[in-house]
Amino acid sequence: MIIATVSAVCGMLLGSSAAFADEPTDPGPSSTLVVSAGVDEIPEGAVSVEAVLACDEFTGEVLAYAQEHGYCPTPGKGGVTPQAVQTYNCGSAWIYGFNNGIRGRMYVSYGFSSTQGVVVYRNLTVGTDLAIGWGDGAAMWSTSYDSGSRYVGIGSLGWHSASYSGAVTLVWGGWCTIPTITDNFTI
Repeated sequence: MIIATVSAVCGMLLGSSAAFADEPTDPGPSSTLVVSAGVDEIPEGAVSVEAVLACDEFTGEVLAYAQEHGYCPTPGKGGVTPQAVQTYNCGSAWIYGFNNGIRGRMYVSYGFSSTQGVVVYRNLTVGTDLAIGWGDGAAMWSTSYDSGSRYVGIGSLGWHSASYSGAVTLVWGGWCTIPTITDNFTI
């Protein structure tokens, strides 16, 4: 009983952005395993960035796998590897902020697509200039992810921004970093 009460209070305090909203939203991602086909295309109007494979951080079996499959560089003759090569493209990430046809209401949609294999876990952080942010971390089994349209809240008319960054873990043990990406838009 105590655990259920604490859980309910935490859910109200730390729950989804719907706790800040005055209208219902589509169900957001949960902490359960997500298996989906995803969306490999970047939505029209979204801001995008390349996700990077952190080859310079891999060791042991993960590095060996990445090198065997051509994801990361292998040492040249004499063990020489170019020092300037530290990361490789491993997909793309995107974010899109909009008003969904209702002025003054902020919605955000974001996602990614992996070119280096199935993603088994995502750990993302999203923030907005409305001082509303959230974490989006969950197990999954897909090469792409689309958050769907997420209602954030009501803001003043004019320019606003939404950002996200994070990392995804690949089925073979490697990971890709998603650098901070920001979309500026009007609501």
